Amino acid sequence: MKNELRKICMHISFLNDLDRYSKADAKFFIIYYQYIRKIK
Repeated sequence: MKNELRKICMHISFLNDLDRYSKADAKFFIIYYQYIRKIK
């Protein structure tokens, strides 16, 4: 239950971040995130 609540909170903050940033920044973040995952 506690874990589910944390997931929901993370998801809400993620949506708020998307609202805050422009779509170009979001696209850059996705590319950057995939790049980080390739290294690890």
